[in-house]
Amino acid sequence: MVVLRRSVSPVLLIAGFVCAALANAQDVARDTASVGETDSRVSVEWSRAKANGFLKDLRLRLQAGMAESPMAAIAVCAEDAPKIAERWSTEGVVVRRTALKVRQSENAPTAADRATMVEFAKRLAAGESAGQVEDFAVSSSGQTRYARALITEAPCLVCHGENIAPAISKIIGERYPKDAATGFRLGELRGIVVVESRHD
Repeated sequence: MVVLRRSVSPVLLIAGFVCAALANAQDVARDTASVGETDSRVSVEWSRAKANGFLKDLRLRLQAGMAESPMAAIAVCAEDAPKIAERWSTEGVVVRRTALKVRQSENAPTAADRATMVEFAKRLAAGESAGQVEDFAVSSSGQTRYARALITEAPCLVCHGENIAPAISKIIGERYPKDAATGFRLGELRGIVVVESRHD
């Protein structure tokens, strides 16, 4: 586990995240292509590549917003995140985010989502590596559902942490009057990314 010291510059921190995402972008593209968008099989690898691709695109866009201002990053979550999820969704496949505490009502969890997050929190508490916390299931009707954990990272705390700057809190309150997505701590389960598809 990497401990972030207070002496680390926020600019350097953001730059590090950007470099990491760029370094992995080609690997994600290869993973998706290797399974094949037209392949009739929907596997855990295919679903994982979808989720990872969505997250990397979203992270890059959020980092660009944070480099401008936290207010710009808030706008990214509201306006760009749904568009990025839509780009990674294809015919018969839906990519989405959810959490137990959401900022936008359209991201509210289903009963299955809630059960998954409760289980993920237990796995993390038991010491399982965050990168390994995922689930894949196929129903009797052929519906597939993949979920992977979203972990609270340092940049997330600016808008979702326990001590949010008053100016940022004011903007969040104005844009999201029913916001519940605050109070998170570094390394805590933030939510999940879900990839759902039907295989007939």
